[in-house]
Amino acid sequence: MSKCEFIKEFLCELSELNDLTNKVIYSPLYQKNIILILDDNQIYAWLDACPHYPQATPLSWKAGQYLSHDKKFIQCFAHGALFNFKTGLCEQGPCLGKKLSEIPLEIVSGQIFCLRTL
Repeated sequence: MSKCEFIKEFLCELSELNDLTNKVIYSPLYQKNIILILDDNQIYAWLDACPHYPQATPLSWKAGQYLSHDKKFIQCFAHGALFNFKTGLCEQGPCLGKKLSEIPLEIVSGQIFCLRTL
C-alpha cells in the first residue's frame, strides 16, 4: 500500500483567527481563495467556489465577507445559497444538497497550513 503524499502551504498564524469571523487567504496551491472559520476551537476551511456554477464562482459579494448576518452560514451572494460552515452542505438555495470543497489543514506550532495530495 502506497503512502499518500501532500504538498503543504502556509496560510496564517492560528492567533490571527477570531471566533465566528472568517479569514480569507489566496492559495497559490489551489489557485483560489480559502475561507477559514474558527468556531469553538475548531477550524473549518473551504474553497471559495460555489458548487452551483460550473465555473465555480467566488462566494463573496464584497472582499472578505462570507458569513451570513447571523454568522450561522457561509452565504453565496451571487444567488443567496446558504452553506453550513461546519459541513459545507448547502441547506438553502438553488444548489440544495451540494457541498463546498473542504480544504485539509494541518496546524504546527500555531501555524495553519493547507494540504494538497500529490
